This record gives sequence, structure tokens and C-alpha cells, in this order.
Amino acid sequence: KRVARCTGCALSVATGLVDLAMPRRGARVMLFTGGPCTSGPGQIVSRLKTEDMRSHADLAKNAESLHKPACEFYASLAHRRQGKNAPAGTATTAAAHVVDVFACSLDQVGMLEMRELVEATGGLMVLGDSFGQSVFKESLRRVFNRYPDDIPEDGGKMSMAFAASLEVLTSREFKVSGAIGPVTSLNKKGPNVSDIEIGKGGTSAWSLGGIDPSTTVAIYFDVTNPGTTPLSSNKRRYIQFLTRYLHSSGKTRIRSTTLVGNWQNAEGQDQQQQQAMANNPVKLSFDQEAAAVLTARVAVHRTETEDVADVLRWIDRSLIRLCTKFADYRPDDPSSFR
Repeated sequence: KRVARCTGCALSVATGLVDLAMPRRGARVMLFTGGPCTSGPGQIVSRLKTEDMRSHADLAKNAESLHKPACEFYASLAHRRQGKNAPAGTATTAAAHVVDVFACSLDQVGMLEMRELVEATGGLMVLGDSFGQSVFKESLRRVFNRYPDDIPEDGGKMSMAFAASLEVLTSREFKVSGAIGPVTSLNKKGPNVSDIEIGKGGTSAWSLGGIDPSTTVAIYFDVTNPGTTPLSSNKRRYIQFLTRYLHSSGKTRIRSTTLVGNWQNAEGQDQQQQQAMANNPVKLSFDQEAAAVLTARVAVHRTETEDVADVLRWIDRSLIRLCTKFADYRPDDPSSFR
């Protein structure tokens, strides 16, 4: 038989104790596991070794009876503190307690089932072969990194934060379509929320849970101004990111980042307009690495609900549109592309 391992029950008890002992204060629950959960809630495989662990084929065919209940159980732990009437997959407050998973095993441990719990709380997932590996040791050490002593106010303090939330404000010419990353929707509606959803959309605010200096989130926007009435080049646009978090020192901080710029509409067929387009600040400041990352995140997100072949075709079309708009080239001359 496999080892009796009640991982789900242990996580439920640990998160419950932290919720009661440290409400609205930052804390981390760290799970160190050497195998799959075989008993109690969150179980992903029987203790009998005659029964194989679920495979990709089983998940694709929905032939694994333990997978869905386990996912629902860990998701309930992630959203335990959300309001009773909150929609599924959303939260009413930012998660102050982070769940990290360090799994070292040659066998599967159920990372897929625990994914939502870790993602919703802003935790870390580390997978290795054994706890003696440098991958595990270095990853664990970096969790407790501290700021250099010469940094004002933060010197010597741990570079982690809790209960983080992100809100996006925009001018009325464009709206927020959604976010992709370790976020959970706070279900905040408003006039700047687009009907077109990308990633976790339908909101202008998200819970990030735990964050550190390396946390990244992709935000997507939808230009709502109709093409028949182009905006004046003198008209200015703005985006404001409001990040709230509980610092490791125990203080609550708010960081406001505001971006302002002019709208650009230099498009047309005559030579003068084409020259204006070539000198367009949007084109000259285009970041191809950022565009590749944003496109890749959307592609990976879509593979969760769509056929891979459809996603590949979408990537091809998207890259062609990007290159047509921002690349420099001469028709029928591949060597001129840059």
C-alpha cells in the first residue's frame, strides 16, 4: 500500500488555525510533502498500489473520479474567507495568509489540484526530486530574503508582503479587459470595466494575496472609442495602478503609479501620413519583449479551456497583426524584416 497521507486535512487545520490566531495579519502556511494525498479530503489516489495515479489521458477524458472533488476542496480552502454570496472564483477581501507548497518526490504529488489554493493566496510552488537537492534549499532560503541594510525604511526587513490588492483606473476612452497572473477577482464593477474579458475580467480590482519584488501581473485593456471618430492627438490618456499591501513590518502601504500620454492617430495611405506613422511615438516605443510575454500569457491561459490547435492558429493571426503594425519591412523581401 501507499503511505497514508492526509495532506488536505493538514492544510485545512493549518489554515483554520492561522485564520483564528492571526486574523487580518500577514502569515505563511508552508507545506512540505513527499507524495500524493491518499486519505481524507483532497485525496487524489487510493492507497492501493494496484490503482494507478491519474494521467493526462484520464484528465482529458474526465475519467478520474477523485480529481474534481480534490480541486473543489482546495478551492474552498482558498476562498474560505470570501462572502457567502460572492460569485465562485472571486473574493471580497485580499488574502492575508499565504500557502506555499514544497513538494519533493519522484512521484506525482497533486500540484494540479492544489494550484488554485496557492495561486489565490499568492504562494509559491516548488517541485523537486528530494529535500536534499539544491533547488529545494535555495528556493526555501529565498522565501526569507531581506532588503539590504542601506535601503531607507525597509533595510533588514523581509522582502515579502501580504493582503495585496491591485486596482486599475483609466480615462474613459478605454476600459480594463482583465488580468492574468496570481490574482483573484474582487468583483468590482464600474464604467471602466470592459465587456470583453481576457483572463480574469469583469472587474477593475484583484486580490494578489502574498507578493514580493518579483511578482508580475499582466493587465489587458480594450479601446472603446469608435474608429469613425478618431481621438485628437492633443487629447491625453491616463492609467493609474493602486497597489495596497501589508508590509512585513506590519504597516499597510498604498503605492500609486500613474501613466499619462497623448493619443496617436497618424494612419493613412498618402506619403505624408505614412511618414508620420513611421515616426509615431507608439511605434518607436514599442516593446517587443513585453508584447511577446503578454501574448504568451493569453495563449497559455486559453489552452486551459480551448483546443491547442485553435490556440496555435490564434497565435499565428496575432503575430501577423503585430508584425504588420509595428515591424519595418518591404513586401516580398524577408531579409528586410526588422
